[in-house]
Amino acid sequence: MRPHRGMTLPELVIALAITSIVGAGVVAMTDAVTRALDDGRSERERTIASAVAGTRLSSLVAPSNCLLEMTAQQTVLWRGDTLRDGNVQATELGWLIFDRDDGRLLLEWVEFPDSWSARDREDADQTCSPDENWELVRTRYRDSGHLMNKVLLDGLEEVEPAMSTAEQNAPLEVRRLAWRLSWKGVKGIDSTTVVAGGIHHHQVPEGS
Repeated sequence: MRPHRGMTLPELVIALAITSIVGAGVVAMTDAVTRALDDGRSERERTIASAVAGTRLSSLVAPSNCLLEMTAQQTVLWRGDTLRDGNVQATELGWLIFDRDDGRLLLEWVEFPDSWSARDREDADQTCSPDENWELVRTRYRDSGHLMNKVLLDGLEEVEPAMSTAEQNAPLEVRRLAWRLSWKGVKGIDSTTVVAGGIHHHQVPEGS
């Protein structure tokens, strides 16, 4: 019976080299698969978030009468002529405000206490001109405690108008609104989504 011969040094070196190469290949392949899964998960999450954004913004824009202002700071909508008088009342307004610190897009509106009489509501409900300073109107009702809000979207890095300067300068004529949304935690070109919505029954205030 021949005695068992151990590996020579060159054979051992070659074996270790082959093991290292195979191991490195396995690690690289695992990393590639993990990145692909993470990218796919991020893409799915972005697609779902974009669909939700489109639905919520469209459902807000569609029944509105018209756009009153659209800037990098806020979008102001005349949400409906509830008094049927052709004038914009404070309670008929909707402000879209981007809270950059929290990454949230908020809808704000004026609402009075249920305990108020009809006369109290009428006195407090400001009639606004089409060229009103909408930020001052918002501030007035916020300071009086009558400005309500709810979160429409969150997880946002940036929100900006996706409309031309000419359209922003003539908001009453606009029938289709669009925003460019950038999502947090998503890198690259796919992190930005353009969401649009159209006004179905366009109506401008009296005296426009």
